[in-house]
Amino acid sequence: MPVDKSAIGRTGEPVTMHVERGKIREFARAIKDDDPLYYDEGHAAKEAGGIMPPVTFLQTVAHWDDGRGRPRLPAFSLRSSAKTGSACSG
Repeated sequence: MPVDKSAIGRTGEPVTMHVERGKIREFARAIKDDDPLYYDEGHAAKEAGGIMPPVTFLQTVAHWDDGRGRPRLPAFSLRSSAKTGSACSG
């Protein structure tokens, strides 16, 4: 199947997605990743400063409805580590 390259170079409006511990755990379970950074608060606090989402978690913003009913184009700008309670902009 040919790759649709029409979205290359296009950008969407910025959106902020608040990162929440329960959704991180749910996502990690869905992708069958048992890294304790996603589940164990003590381990995650020691190793990374808090529960961390899997890197692929950021792709979920492409499917997030911001209430405006507009399609999202996945383009991310992550300037620091995402962790529980932080906000990721894309």
